[in-house]
Amino acid sequence: MSSASKLQTSIDFGARSIEPAFNTKVLTWSGSTVDTSGKKWRISTRRTLNWELMHLRPGTTLQATLAYFRNCLRQLSDDTIFGKFKSLNTIFVTAIEANFDISNAIKIDISFYETIRNCLLKKVSPNTVRSHLQTYRNWYLWCTDAEFEGFDEEIATVLENRIIGGNIKGAAVLRNDPNEGPLHQIQFDALTARLRQAEENHTLSIEILTAAWLFIIYGTNTRNILLLNEEDLIKTRLIDGSEVYELRIPRIKKRQQQERADFKTRSLPPGIGQLLEKLKQQNARQRRLALLDHNPTRFSQPMFRRKKPYAELLNTEFEAEAYRQPSIWFNQALAHVVEKLELKSADGEPLRLTPRRLRYTFATRLVQEGASPMELAEALDHTDLQHVMVYFNARSDAVIRLDSVLTLPLMPVAQAFMGMVVPDENQAKRGNDPASRIKFLNRQQHQLKTVGTCGSFGFCELAAPIACYTCFKFQPWLDAPHQDVLDWLVSEREKHLARGVDPKMTQIHDSTLRAVNEVIHLCQAIHHNARDMP
Repeated sequence: MSSASKLQTSIDFGARSIEPAFNTKVLTWSGSTVDTSGKKWRISTRRTLNWELMHLRPGTTLQATLAYFRNCLRQLSDDTIFGKFKSLNTIFVTAIEANFDISNAIKIDISFYETIRNCLLKKVSPNTVRSHLQTYRNWYLWCTDAEFEGFDEEIATVLENRIIGGNIKGAAVLRNDPNEGPLHQIQFDALTARLRQAEENHTLSIEILTAAWLFIIYGTNTRNILLLNEEDLIKTRLIDGSEVYELRIPRIKKRQQQERADFKTRSLPPGIGQLLEKLKQQNARQRRLALLDHNPTRFSQPMFRRKKPYAELLNTEFEAEAYRQPSIWFNQALAHVVEKLELKSADGEPLRLTPRRLRYTFATRLVQEGASPMELAEALDHTDLQHVMVYFNARSDAVIRLDSVLTLPLMPVAQAFMGMVVPDENQAKRGNDPASRIKFLNRQQHQLKTVGTCGSFGFCELAAPIACYTCFKFQPWLDAPHQDVLDWLVSEREKHLARGVDPKMTQIHDSTLRAVNEVIHLCQAIHHNARDMP
């Protein structure tokens, strides 16, 4: 086989690609179209990626690298891509000189990083070494997130949490990176509150809503969720009539030959279990409409299911997986959550939400709740305790004071209050029902005062008014004593701090604090606008 034929074969990686319906024509960031079917990719008038110069033999590493640069074409300038190409090639040349077999990605372990770093430091400046290693890390993380064969999540976690040029440290986690590290408590509260609201309002599709919740409550990798089948949802009805849900989550091991051969069974919150049941019902309706999906022995029943099968998988050895969503769908689903729910970062830009970041958040929150290294490794399904220690190095039990949050204008990220301020009871939904009034006991004045109206006709088991301010059915009155509520919450928080109470208990009402503060600001803004009106 000629070298050109070998390259073409490696380019065509079929069902395992994140783009199963593969198109070698790529629309670039600049708007031009690049043909990526050959050995030389003309990416601009000045730049060409010559794959004959890339020191990679056909194999899993080359397959993933080709896909990585196709993705770069869609997002980066030609100069940046060309620089990455040269830098990554330098890494591969150095690896070959150090007798690494890099054609199979499974052989690129953590010792690879250390060896390459030491070799490069003998040849080029430290700044150049850092640049090359940063390119290598970005490449490895992307290939891992895209689920290419041989790229290991545990190695990716170690790489992600290194400071390039230094010793092992928790880069994204330890420095609380605002875009890559664990979500801040305010961001996490906003995300979960908006997801609950989206379920009530049907703002998000069932499959997207369910996927987001699974990443949050389990901190899994994408492939764990991708491989879920409908049969993995287990519901047990107890003697008292209540229902208990569990989920069998497929384990991902790099040397495991057969997928879905090993599982971890996790308990499932009832609300998420009910969502999964709805998703199964939706899948059943889609199956009835699908002309091909009439034989349950022909196709697997994935929990996250495409409406139409991949045509190129039909009548092949991969046919059973024709209805399973690709990995990229889950990243797109989280991006859709951010866009639809208008989630913001601290700088006001759209929140960066990825499965990896939710995994970091899951792990960090477990540590803050007192999990041991062994417990965390088990929850993350890690095989080595050293891979979880970064979360313990990053642990901080210090509880921040909220003075800045309560005195400065609210940042876009807070989003704690989701209800609607109404002028008075007469203009509130259910305003004619005295039972809808939400009351607050002013302990200093020994008076019970009304702060708003509940717009829900159902029975609520949550404690009013604490839970009300973060509920989207709450309608606070414009001139109600919200400041009294805020003063009491802050006073209680300060008492907890002074007594040295467990930080988890001290922070339990922080989202309510932010919500009450937001209501106060909204009421002030309404009064201010009313005064300015002619």
